[in-house]
Amino acid sequence: MTESLVDGDEVRAPVASIQPVASAELAAILARAGVGDPRDAIVEVAGHERMSFAELARVVLDHQRRDMDVVEDATATYFRIPVGHSSLVPSGDAELGTTPLAAWLAQR
Repeated sequence: MTESLVDGDEVRAPVASIQPVASAELAAILARAGVGDPRDAIVEVAGHERMSFAELARVVLDHQRRDMDVVEDATATYFRIPVGHSSLVPSGDAELGTTPLAAWLAQR
């Protein structure tokens, strides 16, 4: 995801929040939803911590030991799609993962 934001020698991050979730946690949440009682509702799923795209990029770049400037850019997109400040995070109750991004990266 961070690599998609690289523009030359810097990262141009959308001015928006994101809540990355570990794939194993996502699978467990979906499995529980699949075998649980019907909810007749949308189940929002998100990661443990809400952060800006810029924060996410800094954590990933730090883990990769890459020294790049991270710039918040109101015109930057997420895979070519404009995003609002809170359009990618839960708007209410959500099933949340428990693993912070830095901890997940440390396991890699």
